[in-house]
Amino acid sequence: MKRCPVCRRDYSDETLNYCLDDGSALVSGPVTSGLTPTVMFPTIDGPFESDTFVFSGAETSRSRPAANTIAVLPFLNLSRDENGDYFSDGLAEELLNVLSKIRGLRVAARTSAFSFKNGHTTVSEIGRILNVASVLEGSVRRANDRVRISVQLITVVDGFQLWSETYDRTMDDIFAVQDDIAQSVVEEIRVRLLGEKPGDIVSRQVVSEVASAVKGRSDDPEAQRLLMLGRHFLDRTTRDDTAKAIEY
Repeated sequence: MKRCPVCRRDYSDETLNYCLDDGSALVSGPVTSGLTPTVMFPTIDGPFESDTFVFSGAETSRSRPAANTIAVLPFLNLSRDENGDYFSDGLAEELLNVLSKIRGLRVAARTSAFSFKNGHTTVSEIGRILNVASVLEGSVRRANDRVRISVQLITVVDGFQLWSETYDRTMDDIFAVQDDIAQSVVEEIRVRLLGEKPGDIVSRQVVSEVASAVKGRSDDPEAQRLLMLGRHFLDRTTRDDTAKAIEY
């Protein structure tokens, strides 16, 4: 049994090292007494917002998550090449990294969001576990130099799509697609969930913030592909895979 020293949630899965709620490092030992603490979180609307946690064994309940919270799930690989996971996962990770740099957004950690890869967990369950208001999911299909990327932004409370889009591009356009997706997601969250007024001002602000978030990124699609491959093999943590990661 492990527990989070911050929110004091219990975990029976010994393979977990970090809390799925707040990302804190887990320690050995269960929570032995029921607690009802009030935890303060920063929000986009003010300095703090209090959520009440009620503990009963390993279960927790909390109020509805803030509207500016989102999880980016690993994208589904629909390519004929089973090894294409490196690209679908890498694309989702790149989007997660960009969104985490955007003003006012709170993005679930990669370790937490990617723990749902190849699972059958519903969006509502994912939202409850990660305490997020929306989820970005998608799929990738590659054929030679062509790629089709489908993405959906879904609200956790009702499971309906806020926004969806499909992109048919070449690999040379991959950076433009990433930026397009990030801009659309940020604008939809701010307008539909946070109540900002739609218009050119918001759109220009979002474009500017995404451009700032990707500053310093390589503009070479092949370099990006090799970076994704390197990260993919590095995650496997075996001697041979680490050697491949270094090579890529």
